[in-house]
Amino acid sequence: MTRVDWASHPAVRKLSVLMALINQSEGKSFSEMIPSIIEANKHLTAMGLAFTNDEIKLIFDVMKKDMSEEEMKQFNKLRSLMNLPTWL
Repeated sequence: MTRVDWASHPAVRKLSVLMALINQSEGKSFSEMIPSIIEANKHLTAMGLAFTNDEIKLIFDVMKKDMSEEEMKQFNKLRSLMNLPTWL
């Protein structure tokens, strides 16, 4: 039987980046999280990975839930800078 290399699987690597982002974002406002979000995106890109549109939608749906109007403006600006889909 072949041993599964969990650590190198793309889904596990994405999850690792997402968990790091969650840990770094604990208790922060959206504007305080922006550098961590950008860094997570760069990290994924460096690994040759990217979140799918469905994964991005899920992540941002969770983040948008408690945003103020000003944070929504920042969110939309970041979304456009990161070339994320407009349906977010």
